[in-house]
Amino acid sequence: MAKEKKFKSKTVAKYRKWDIGSKALSVGTVITPLLPATIITGINWDEWFNKCGTSLPLGFASLMITIIVAMLGILKSDTVLKKKDVALVYIAFILLLLGVTNLFLASLFTTLGYMFVFTGLGVLASAGEYLTNKMVLQPKRAFYKDLVEKNELDNKSKRRAERIRRAEEEKRLAEEEREKVDLL
Repeated sequence: MAKEKKFKSKTVAKYRKWDIGSKALSVGTVITPLLPATIITGINWDEWFNKCGTSLPLGFASLMITIIVAMLGILKSDTVLKKKDVALVYIAFILLLLGVTNLFLASLFTTLGYMFVFTGLGVLASAGEYLTNKMVLQPKRAFYKDLVEKNELDNKSKRRAERIRRAEEEKRLAEEEREKVDLL
């Protein structure tokens, strides 16, 4: 007996591709601003933690504030400034300007300036990921998801359609039963 080949839907494959891409960009949107901070912290670990005693230096505290602002900007970018698509860009440019300003203040602020600049670049990259996800991947993902569900191309949509058909059949049978009872 020959083994039957299972039908593979190109529509389902495209939907899964867009879905994975969208989820990857969503994760990247949050992770990208953390990368510069993690790298800078690793580079300055000895200075900030081993030689500073019990208190954290200004550089690390500023870095943490920058990261918190960046993460809030990413998470609340739909409501910040009521201009959904430009909020992250504004935040990135503010961080870049703060970083460049600190680069020129004094040699003590050089590390702080680089932290702001790199974190600002990370937030700017995050904004690009967010906008690409929102404007390119999400519409295509939604289109293919709709196709998959309407045409019952995957198991989940088949089960859902079967439940709907079963409920409609039960409703029809219940109405017929009521009509029979009313006739008696």
